[in-house]
Amino acid sequence: MTAQIKKLKAKNIPVLDSGNVFEKAAFYGLCGLLFLSPFFRGLFFAQDQRVAVIFATIIFWLAALVQFQKKDKKFSFNFNLMDCLVLCLPVAYILSTFNAANYSLAIDEVIENLLYFLVFWSAVRLVTSTDRIEKVFTVIYLSAIGVSLAGLLTASGIIEIKDGFLTSDGGTIASTFQYKNSLASFLTAAIFIGSFLWVEKQSRLPKILLLAGNFLLMTVFFSTQSHGGYIVFAIYMVALWVLAPAQRRFPLIASHLILTTSGFAGSRIFLHYIADKSIASAWACILLGVCVLALGQWLLLKYVNREKEITISLKQLLTLLAAAGLLLAAVVGYYGVFQLLLEKLHMHGAMERLTMYQDGIKMILEKPFLGWGGGGWSEAYSLYQGYGYTARQTHSYFLQLAVETGLTGLFIALAIWVVFLSKAFAIYKTALQNEQRQSMAAALICSTLAIISHAVFDFDLSLAALTITMFTLMACLLSLDNHSNNQAVSKQGKGIHISPGYGLAASTIGTVVILIASLLLISSNNLTTAAVEAIRLGDGSKAIDLTEKAIAMNPLVSENYGIASQLYFALKEPEKAVSYAEKAVDMARYNPDRHLELSRVYLMAGQTEKAVAAAKKAVQLAPLKAVYYQGLSEVLISSAINALKEKNNQTAAKYFKQVSAIPQEMDEVLHSVAPDKKKLWLDIGAEPLAATDKMKLNLGIARLCTGDPEQAGMYINEAAKNPELQKETLVWQALLARRQGDETKVQALLQGTEKDNPQIKEQFDKLSKLIN
Repeated sequence: MTAQIKKLKAKNIPVLDSGNVFEKAAFYGLCGLLFLSPFFRGLFFAQDQRVAVIFATIIFWLAALVQFQKKDKKFSFNFNLMDCLVLCLPVAYILSTFNAANYSLAIDEVIENLLYFLVFWSAVRLVTSTDRIEKVFTVIYLSAIGVSLAGLLTASGIIEIKDGFLTSDGGTIASTFQYKNSLASFLTAAIFIGSFLWVEKQSRLPKILLLAGNFLLMTVFFSTQSHGGYIVFAIYMVALWVLAPAQRRFPLIASHLILTTSGFAGSRIFLHYIADKSIASAWACILLGVCVLALGQWLLLKYVNREKEITISLKQLLTLLAAAGLLLAAVVGYYGVFQLLLEKLHMHGAMERLTMYQDGIKMILEKPFLGWGGGGWSEAYSLYQGYGYTARQTHSYFLQLAVETGLTGLFIALAIWVVFLSKAFAIYKTALQNEQRQSMAAALICSTLAIISHAVFDFDLSLAALTITMFTLMACLLSLDNHSNNQAVSKQGKGIHISPGYGLAASTIGTVVILIASLLLISSNNLTTAAVEAIRLGDGSKAIDLTEKAIAMNPLVSENYGIASQLYFALKEPEKAVSYAEKAVDMARYNPDRHLELSRVYLMAGQTEKAVAAAKKAVQLAPLKAVYYQGLSEVLISSAINALKEKNNQTAAKYFKQVSAIPQEMDEVLHSVAPDKKKLWLDIGAEPLAATDKMKLNLGIARLCTGDPEQAGMYINEAAKNPELQKETLVWQALLARRQGDETKVQALLQGTEKDNPQIKEQFDKLSKLIN
């Protein structure tokens, strides 16, 4: 077929080269995925990741087809060491799924890590030249510009993005990423890329536009208020200076110093005007900065002789950096900044993260080899936490990986970075022969390492948009090695070789499996959403039908079983309700909410002992969360009242006694928390481990029913101060008044609320007969 194409081309006959068409479709598809992914909440949520993986799978298959069509069939389907290691990440998540804390979350992490492999494998094979690397750079840069503009527009109130702008710390922009630190990492990479493009371009208009764009990126970067992001940026900005060619160092350093100064000033002024609701002034500040820098760039290009380059050698740069470092140290030391930095290290955020890391290590030691499965931290951390914080992520990529996949996944991740760093060093060393390649390699190395460095102490990489950007940049750096000096064939020859036919067949099968699985997960989620809407509209039959279909398409989602359980109970089918509630617990064994829901279903089904056991299990899984003690108290009180109705006074007394013992149990748990953790717990304002108003009401009921009206009155009257509980507490206040012999108060309480609650007298009479 290739020979026929060549003959036709030789005769100047137009020919559609299918291989070229597929390759272009795959490459520009990859570019589209890179550009759009940040705008979908940074691909943090599973539903968005499932859509992304469909597109990544199609790109992957097209790339595989291109590999199959290559002339050199011998090396068309090779897997090098990096390919294998990146593939091992989803494999590690698959293995951890078999004993996962939550099976649905585990599958979501498998999908997410498959997305990373598909993007990486495709990018390595599609980014085949420095020209294509520059195109990838341009796509990431334009995406960052769009994200930055979205952040500024959100801060201005012109558009609305949930959590895109927060008023804390004088104003914080998170834009479409909805998390400031992830945005800071993304913009750091984009600024380094923009710096490369600015130095590389020689014509006037692109250079002016790039400088203006870099100012915009820098302004938004400083508006993220990401202190960790600032530190990482500073470190790798200096690293970029060191790695850049001597001929390009001066313009690079000069532009960075100008941009950081102007960007920081622009950020402060913009946020100040936003806080004052002066939107026009805020945007005037941005436009002024853009115009001043654009004008300055134009003047430099027009009147400065560019033939006289200022060269800064590495020795000169290191000398300047050492002198600047000493001067900076003297200044900050004189003004006491070191002390401020040390205090910052001991502030709540840092100490909270340190506690998370300690708790994460406890979880790793519990399941060291294959971990807790994807989502394991969010499901089970409350069982190991040092104090009552709330954190769905560990704030460390490597720690979360180790928690979810054990030491197996951690070793794979570390191996990826060891191999990457060794290759990066070799590629950079080779690129020293070419100024453009050296600059490109420097930008790629610093951008990639900046992203992963910040992820060491934050959960940036939980946003898949940032992670696929990172893996694409890694692939671009490897491309400099694979396609340099016309050594593509020899470079590709290293690794595991697969027969082209088998390679395409395996790729096709994998593509079909991933597409079907993703579509099923998406359909299941859509059906659940429709079921919830049907519940809101009061259509129970439709809701249960939709929920059953959702379960059939994805039988691992515990929440769907919970919805089905509630619906079946409403339809007077308690056996099915119990069965589905038990399945919900099976799918999420460490989730205290599922156990508490099961407890309530057991209670409604009349299975009192099981109800109490399930409520106690919820407390065991989250011993520092007051809400589960409250749930236990509610189940115990209901169980005791049911026992009284059945004339089983001994069982009722047992349950009342257990309610009264809850405060002591909470005190014992609280006593086990270290003093410094207690202080931190109090300082961050997290929910304390103390009796809630609802729990106080239940304690008062228990005391009243066991003959302690004095303590009962204290608890019940305290609970009555809560407006949300007043209606419920009135009947118990009346019962307390009768126990105290104050019939006048009884009648006043009952008559005063009879209009709002016509059944209160009936409730009072029934309860009065039970407890007297």
